[in-house]
Parts: sequence; structure tokens; C-alpha cells
Amino acid sequence: MIPDNRLLLHSSFKKLINDDRVNIVDVGAREELFAPYNKLPQDLIKVFGFEPDAKEAERLKNLYKLEEREYFPFGLWNKTTDIKLSYSEVPGNSSIHPPNMERLKELFPPINWKTRTPKEILTLGVKSIDDINAETPFDCDLLKVDTQGSEYEILVGAEKFLKSNVSFVLLETWTFEVHKGQALSGKIMEWMNERGFTLIRLNNGAEWERKTDKPIPIKGMQTLVGLDLLFVRNEFKFDNPSFQKSKIVKAAALAELYGFPDLGIQILETWSDSSDENAAKAKSIIYNNWQKSHDPILLRVLRKTAWNLGFILKKRNSNPYAPLH
Repeated sequence: MIPDNRLLLHSSFKKLINDDRVNIVDVGAREELFAPYNKLPQDLIKVFGFEPDAKEAERLKNLYKLEEREYFPFGLWNKTTDIKLSYSEVPGNSSIHPPNMERLKELFPPINWKTRTPKEILTLGVKSIDDINAETPFDCDLLKVDTQGSEYEILVGAEKFLKSNVSFVLLETWTFEVHKGQALSGKIMEWMNERGFTLIRLNNGAEWERKTDKPIPIKGMQTLVGLDLLFVRNEFKFDNPSFQKSKIVKAAALAELYGFPDLGIQILETWSDSSDENAAKAKSIIYNNWQKSHDPILLRVLRKTAWNLGFILKKRNSNPYAPLH
């Protein structure tokens, strides 16, 4: 649950952003919007969801008003084309990069790879975010990508969009080649860094036990196979200066939501007119929310505790970045 005093939920927030909305691009939008945004008031956010399963995209589309959420029934890639999709027994585990079944079966028990077994190979129409945005421009404060191994290609196809629009990027990545030919976490981190984004938090996205020849499980550390990554842009200057101030306030609110009030303050200080009344108001709200924790060691402990708790909750509700302060 998000505390009511957070900037994002503050009574003056809508005024501070000129009645705009927090724009979320949800790539891999199957089922419910990811937490904590699924709990926010509908008039506060605008979701652009991309889901290659046409039936699921239509189901989601029928649940919401157009001004609240839009869902598009196609996949994303680094260009507009047709591509093969490995459709799995569990649709949410389907992937463009085919599952690395031989290697997975060699190293891990069936619980980790069985649901990824290809059921059929489908031809999928895909587009790049840059191509879509060139045809129909849309804004984005937070880009989330969870596509079973295609994250890198989708980012490459969104390079212009990232530069012009996006404040935060939330990615599911893999440290092990679960899907043949996929880019791993390290390559994605390097690519994002070169495009002006800084990694501010990572979380163990997936840990798997290794297969042994003994029927009794061995208790020990599990192998890390996936990381959830949170990035923030380095320079808060956007191509469209008409919404510069609104973007800055929304980015500051998202930074605070993720437990980084100092980052939120820094973002607000990039406002061209530091004496602006709205900027001062937003900074005051964040300061008031966090000034009780003057001890930097205590603050780090609180952050670590909240992050660990978020990881535990993720096992149940896929909520890796829940604001638990």
C-alpha cells in the first residue's frame, strides 16, 4: 500500500502536473497491471499496454475506458516485421527467442523449464516502439518490459523514444541463457548506460535449484538466472519543452515512490526556474515525508529492509519495486 502522503498521491499533485497523468508503457501486459500501479486511482495514470496475445489484449481493452488504458494486440521488436513465436504450454512463458530446452533440461529440474516447452510455432506481427511513436506520438514516464528474453531488441527499437520521452525503465532480464540467442543482463546494462540511463536498483528476479541425481533436495544457495533492473535517465531535458515541468514533477514522484527521496529532490532541482512555486511545493512535500530519518545509516537500513520485503512479496504478487517505507 502506498502511503497517502507520497507526492504521487498528494492532494496537490494533479495541480502540480497541470492535470496530466503518469504515463506507463507496459510491454508484456498480460493479466493485471503490475504493482503498485494497479492500486492507483484510475484518473492518475494512463497505460499503453502491448500484448501479442490478441484475445488477452481485447479482454484488457474491454475492462477500461480509453482515456485510462489502451491495449495493442501485437508484439514489439527492434523493427516492424513478421517473426516466429515459440508459443508455450503456459502462454505467459511464450518467447520470440526459443527456450534453450537442451541446456535447461541438462541443468535444472522440470519445475523450471516444463512450462516453457513449445506447444506450437506461430507467426507474429511485431513493431518497434520508435515506428509506433512516429505514427502516433505518445508520452511515457515509466517503461516496463517483461517479454521472456526479448527485452534488448525492444529497447533497441525504442532508442529514439527513450531519449525523447522516458524517465524510468523497469526491466526483467536474464543472467542465464534461458532463451537461445537472447541478450543477458550485462549487455542490457551496458546498452542502457551508453544511452544515458543509470541503474539505481537491481533485484534477484529468478533463482533456480540445480538438478541432481538424488531424489532428496539439497539445501543450499540457488543459481541466479534473472535480474529485475530499475533505471533512471541522467538528464531531465526532453524534446518537447511544453511538458518539461510536468515530466520533472512526475519523475520526482516516481523516484520517491521507489524509495529515493534524494533523487526526487535532485530531479526537481533541474527545474529551469528553481524559485518556481510548484517546484518548491513538490520539494516541500518530499522533504516533509522523509525528514524524520536524519540518520543516513538508518535510512539505508530502512531501504534495505523494504527492498528485501519487496522481493519476498514478489514471489506472491510480482511486485519487485513496491514502496514499503
